[in-house]
Amino acid sequence: MLVHLDGLGRRLYPQFNTIEIAKPVVRQMIEDRRKISTVLKKSWLSVQEIAQAASKIPIQFSNVLGKAEEGQLSLSIEHRGLEEPVYELDKTINKVSLSLIVAALLVASAQLLAAQIPPLVWGYSALGLFGLFISVMFGLVLVTRIFTSREF
Repeated sequence: MLVHLDGLGRRLYPQFNTIEIAKPVVRQMIEDRRKISTVLKKSWLSVQEIAQAASKIPIQFSNVLGKAEEGQLSLSIEHRGLEEPVYELDKTINKVSLSLIVAALLVASAQLLAAQIPPLVWGYSALGLFGLFISVMFGLVLVTRIFTSREF
């Protein structure tokens, strides 16, 4: 706005100098802000606001205690901006869980294969082969998820 006025003033009157005209006004504003009476007035208003707020504290505290005694006190917590980190943490936990399941299946399948527990297929435990197959499938899914999410 001031730039427009300066431009308009210079068009109408080329010797127009905004700074020279504004200097006394700005000086007066600075002096008014520095006056002890202005500072004291602002300080007094701030003290009054603080005193008014402080006078309400005992009443509010009493209300909170009353609700707590009656069992009506409830606390609501709202988190903001945590959706993305929580989602990423959830994905990571799912990957760790799947990797633990795959590891457990591999160990159990290896024990079944080594013990040759019947029924046997091609001389190996059918249950051990099935567990090995399932753990390989889960392992491939896990590796695919890790490489596609580029978090390795």
